[in-house]
Amino acid sequence: MTADEDLTRFNHIYEKCDQPGVTLLGNVPQAELARQLSDAFLFVYPNYFPETSCIAALEAQAAGVPVVASELGALPETVETNVTGTLVPGEPMTVDYKHRFIRAICRYFEDPELWQRQSAAAQERAFDRFTWAQIAQEWTTMCDAYRPTLGVCMSVKNEETCVARAIESILPFLGAVFFRQT
Repeated sequence: MTADEDLTRFNHIYEKCDQPGVTLLGNVPQAELARQLSDAFLFVYPNYFPETSCIAALEAQAAGVPVVASELGALPETVETNVTGTLVPGEPMTVDYKHRFIRAICRYFEDPELWQRQSAAAQERAFDRFTWAQIAQEWTTMCDAYRPTLGVCMSVKNEETCVARAIESILPFLGAVFFRQT
């Protein structure tokens, strides 16, 4: 997306950020993002759609920043409510939800010990549960469990070398290979 396209699409948000106490950084390099996160007090994410995951919430927790977010999609897997942050249930567009979301944020300012506990727990959980090695192991375990039922459909040229290469590429993932000529 070009800078002009970004401005056209998101200017209404940028205008709302133009107020005291709000700093909009825009795109920053990864090292700068890590530094900014380590200086943050809370990661506030009032999403209104079901996330499949939220790498930003994981990055915040790895920096020791508790997360306040909507209890939608996979966020309950990413954020352990009342341990590494707070997930607010309900319909995000309702007035009641918005009040509860703001109240969840205020709790951290009112209770420094809550913030301290969740900051430490967030960082510990991020490094214990969400390293790339851990995620790869979970995927390997899951694939191994489904290996007997995993099916692959491939269309290859009817040449001996193409068929052999195709078989070699899928054998590590399958327990057996069955052929059907069409």
